[in-house]
Amino acid sequence: MNTKTTVISQAELDAQFACCDKIAAYWQTKGRTPTAYVETYGCQQNEADSEKLRGFLEAIGFVGFSNFDIKYDARDGQYKFFEINLRQGRSSFYVTLNGYNLAKWYVDDYAEDSLAGQETVYANKLESSHMLWLGVPEKIFKEYAVDNEAKQAALKLIDAGQVGTTVFYDQDSSFKRWLLMKYMFHNYYKRFKTYFQVNKGQYFDK
Repeated sequence: MNTKTTVISQAELDAQFACCDKIAAYWQTKGRTPTAYVETYGCQQNEADSEKLRGFLEAIGFVGFSNFDIKYDARDGQYKFFEINLRQGRSSFYVTLNGYNLAKWYVDDYAEDSLAGQETVYANKLESSHMLWLGVPEKIFKEYAVDNEAKQAALKLIDAGQVGTTVFYDQDSSFKRWLLMKYMFHNYYKRFKTYFQVNKGQYFDK
């Protein structure tokens, strides 16, 4: 994949700081002054956006894991942030899959107190060790994902066996669970066939 460096303008920084000041002022009215040690995982393809979020979380004094819902706006080539979930999401497993066990960071921080002074950790930049996370069967991904550079990179990982998912886990593989997960994945075929064109397919060229 191609990478580029994006410079955040002073106007954007000022707007971010103004938003953070409002949040901090709100907590002060509640008699609380949050302090926090915040480090974030960032994607090397979107490092500038990761740093924006890092500054936001630090300024409001947030402690813990969170994930942001982001959508790409083709009109201006920018990613738009519209929601923050103060928890690990199902797709957050891609971080653990790539060698950074999210649960362990809680233990390191709160039980072992071993994170103080550590450098920010960004996504694994060693391409040979990349792992692909999929939330749907491989066949669904191959059929419905729009063909672009990212898809081609993902297909190479699939061919190399460097792929995983959240739901199938060898240490939790009773027959009942295995059957349930297989049933769930099987239902994706019908759902995509029924709903994809209405919800997503209209935006992609054939």
